[in-house]
Amino acid sequence: MPLYLNELAPWERKNEYYRIIQLGKNVEEQTHTINMQTKAMIASQMASVNAIIASQERIAEGIDAVSCGIGRVEQGIYELKATFEWGISEVVWQIEQNRQVLKNILEVLMAPLDTQAKERRKRAEEAYANGWFEDAEEEFLESEKLNKFDFSIHISLGMIYLFHKVDKQKALSYFDKAIKYSQPKSAFHASYA
Repeated sequence: MPLYLNELAPWERKNEYYRIIQLGKNVEEQTHTINMQTKAMIASQMASVNAIIASQERIAEGIDAVSCGIGRVEQGIYELKATFEWGISEVVWQIEQNRQVLKNILEVLMAPLDTQAKERRKRAEEAYANGWFEDAEEEFLESEKLNKFDFSIHISLGMIYLFHKVDKQKALSYFDKAIKYSQPKSAFHASYA
């Protein structure tokens, strides 16, 4: 709160004004006092108006600054969107490239016994091709334990027992299994067995 040490406080000025303006006093002095009081009121009103205008200018500047900031945020969001879309398209492209590989890996993971059976059958076929019929028989039998529905294993065992072990009874048993399991899948292999 201001201290009015060298001047009159506003309420004191008002009292001074009423003391000077009285009937019967000097008209010139009263006119001068009214003139001065009017100028003081106008100055006070102008100060208020200037403060309002200045605050409006500050508000306008603030709004402009906020608007500029919002514009920058909007631009940043658009740039993020573009970057995100590019990044996602890159990820999707990579996934599409690896989809078949992942599908094959999933198939292997979902059927570990089938995978082992295929590996055993493959080794048995290599042994058979090299003339190692004992090893081929052993691998085919292990493969059969893992996947008894693979008719190609039964055909191969039937061939080993018919031509290399000369055990017609076992050969017939394996050919019967080959017919049984191949009929729903392959008429050609069923007729072959």
